[in-house]
Amino acid sequence: MYTTTMLEHVELFFKEHAPGEAPIILGYSGGVDSSALLYLLSEYHKRWGAELHIIHIDHGWRETSSQEALILQKQVEALKLPFYLEKIASIRADAEKNLEEKFRDERLKIFRKYYDKLQAGALILAHQKDDLAETVFKRLFEGASLRKLSGLQEVSFYKGMKILRPLLGFSKEELYALIQEKGLPFIEDYTNLDVKYLRARQRVNILPLVEERFGKKSFHHLARLARSMQDYERYMDRNIQKYRDLLVIGSFCSYIPLHSLYPLEFLEFEHFIRVVCEERGDQISHKMLMTLWEKVVLRQSNKKVNLQKTQIFLDRGILFFLPLEKQSLYKKEEIGELPYIFLYRGGIGKLEEETSMETVPCTWQNLLKGRVNLFLPEGPMELGVATLSMRFRGKSLKDLYSEKRIPIILRDIFPAFFQGETMVAHPILGSGLFEAKVRMKNCRLTLLEKKDFDSLK
Repeated sequence: MYTTTMLEHVELFFKEHAPGEAPIILGYSGGVDSSALLYLLSEYHKRWGAELHIIHIDHGWRETSSQEALILQKQVEALKLPFYLEKIASIRADAEKNLEEKFRDERLKIFRKYYDKLQAGALILAHQKDDLAETVFKRLFEGASLRKLSGLQEVSFYKGMKILRPLLGFSKEELYALIQEKGLPFIEDYTNLDVKYLRARQRVNILPLVEERFGKKSFHHLARLARSMQDYERYMDRNIQKYRDLLVIGSFCSYIPLHSLYPLEFLEFEHFIRVVCEERGDQISHKMLMTLWEKVVLRQSNKKVNLQKTQIFLDRGILFFLPLEKQSLYKKEEIGELPYIFLYRGGIGKLEEETSMETVPCTWQNLLKGRVNLFLPEGPMELGVATLSMRFRGKSLKDLYSEKRIPIILRDIFPAFFQGETMVAHPILGSGLFEAKVRMKNCRLTLLEKKDFDSLK
């Protein structure tokens, strides 16, 4: 009974989510869950010919783990499937939470290595309904956002690696019944009950009390909550498309003008901010989010919120997302032969002669999109810091910035171009004023992403 139901589910699941003809990888621990999934995938492999690779990661948590790995290898090879064994070296961490996270990160790095090597289309993991409920339970009491209460996803991505979890609809009890029905071997991992780990404390000390008070498997309602929150997340993803349409993503900085979105809806705003932060490899706490929300609603200017990697800056209805750490430009540097690569406070720039007829005007919007054109006088030139008191086009930079409504956060990021003590061009304000007899050349200024810079080395 269990076999038919689960096989049908796996077949339907892969019809919807299978990566075409690309190989698939199973992360195989040898426990009840992954042993059940190995059986189901091997049956799927026989029927539909999917190329299946098995990876076992030995964490070294148990004295018997090396021997167990050899047993698992024999089991997999008996199925005529390729088996790969990796071992995680000893990991040190400041806290239990950090230790669990570091082991998870190491596992994902190993999976990613094989994912790329095998040109796989998906990594398959054996998380089931109990895992989903435990994840939501943990996040709920950690004060997670609504977005995080969706828990484990059937389909997710890690740095471009597709991860599939086809068993989230089945409980551990159901998987164990399948194991018994088929007489499948599995390894009992006693570290799953070691209360020095938070997950184990939940299973041993907390969840039994929940079941005692609210009924057997009552915590599975948390899995249903997770499913509802996944629907909520998809709904919110659609709702914030209007934000997405306005978001300008540059090489080092992104920004969104909020003016047309007022009056703002908090849940949409929260979802958008959290998504952008996650895409930048960062996260925002509830306290910081509420601080930002207050400033945005009151339409304040020149306000900032600093996260671990990102600075969110609000200026006259525009939100900027910038890297928190910036390069420092201390002194002038001579511009060598073009094309010329240089560092500025925001990242990396490239100056070269324009080869086309196209000219992109110097505005901060165009520059953040990645490119402007400057007309520069011929002759030796330097890059340097432009201070507010400097004169350009007959006015102080301070007055020009105000006149052109240049956001404050951008005023000290980009270097200016100098001949001697004279500023001859500014990447946001354009070229200076010159007599007609001065020979000029059209140059393209491009802001590079790090990957583009690395390719030039």
